[in-house]
Order: sequence, then C-alpha cells, then structure tokens
Amino acid sequence: MRAPFARLIGMLVLVATASPSLAQEARKIPAELQGHWKLAILGFEGREIKMRDNMPCWVIKADQVAFGGEPLARLIVDPATTPPILDVCYVDSARVFEAVYAVEGDRLKICVNQRTQGVKERPLDFVTEGHPERRLLIFQRQEEAAGDGSANSPGYVGIEFGVKAKEKTVFIAEVLPKSPAQKAGLKKDDIVAKIGATAPSTVREAFDQVRQARPGTDLTVRVRRGDKEQDISVRVRVVPFILLDD
Repeated sequence: MRAPFARLIGMLVLVATASPSLAQEARKIPAELQGHWKLAILGFEGREIKMRDNMPCWVIKADQVAFGGEPLARLIVDPATTPPILDVCYVDSARVFEAVYAVEGDRLKICVNQRTQGVKERPLDFVTEGHPERRLLIFQRQEEAAGDGSANSPGYVGIEFGVKAKEKTVFIAEVLPKSPAQKAGLKKDDIVAKIGATAPSTVREAFDQVRQARPGTDLTVRVRRGDKEQDISVRVRVVPFILLDD
C-alpha cells in the first residue's frame, strides 16, 4: 500500500508545481518569443535602472533559454491568459520563477516573482511598486547575426579577493561553489602572485584582470599555497545571470 500512496503524493506535488495546461504548452512557445533578447532595463520597487551594454543576450530557441552560450532555463508558457503566463525553470536547480510577459514590437517585458519557495503569488501585471518580491525585466530584440554578446562580456571565474594589509598581498577570500575557479582547483586563502602577466597589489587590480579576460579563454592564475607556487589555468565564463536570485 505504501508504494501506490507514495506515487500519489508525487503526482500531487507535480500538479502543485506545474499545471497540466502549462506542461502541455512547454513545446509550444510562441514565435514572438524566439530569438536574441538583450536585457536593457531592470525594474524593482517602482524604480528602473539601465543595464550595461556588454551583457550577453537571452537566446530563446523552442522552450530553451541560453545565456552566455550555456543553458540557463526552460520556459513553460500559457499564451491563452491575459497577460500570458510564463514560468522560468532554471536548469541547474529546482527553482521555478512565476511570471507574466508581453511582447511590444521589439521589446519583451517579463514581470517575475523572485520568490521560488514559501508563500508566493504570480504577478498579474507589470507593476513593481509596492511589490518588493517582483522584478521587471525589459529586453530589446537583437539581430541574430550579431551573436549572443558573449564575446564582449566581462570575464568571470568565481573568485572573491581580499588583501592582507600587513603582507600587502592579494589572496582568495572565497571560491564560489560550482564556479570555474573551484573546478580548476583554486582554494580559499591561496595567495595570488599573478593573474595573467600582472601581479595585483589591490582587490581592484585583481578584479579588473579577471573582468578583462574574454569568456571562453583560459586565464592563468599563479598562487602560493603554503611554501609552494603553482600556475592554475581557469576557463573564463560570462558573469552568471543572477538578477532573479534572492
């Protein structure tokens, strides 16, 4: 009796997280959503800020979203509602962001509930004032021939730097989980002797050397660990899309 009961509970959980109508629409993403979209404006709490021009695009093909050449999310759409319903399902976790969207010419607006756990409520409009949990993403359509923007994006390896004032040395204060730096073998408290050809003396210098590296290239970081120095090659990526994260 326990096995059928467990299966029933599992089915109820699935129904609670994604309605059958939305699941059926997963592969029926409207043509107007397809293509390259660059985030132009981020709205929150009634304010809007203009984003950097060097961010990669969201590339939407079928129900998949790529960012910086890597899978970001799967889309589930119900275009029959007003405004149309959109779920953004991150591929690297169980997070599902509930949203509504509108395409207005070459602009795509997505109003997202930033919360993915606990009590949450799907937006029914594009207003963020008075709704601290909402984020408004306003994208501008881009020509596909121009690429996805990754080539001009700042480099990212997933390191936080610090400075030891007494020794006047830069060190790794934190290595972010699942980051290129962690995968390459860099560790917290490593002393940074060089990044590329530069020996940084401040956090800003170290940070700038990483940002100037091009995504898709390898960056050599020379570190001192204990009484030994070694060169570690790190594959540079684009800065992750974290604007929806808590």
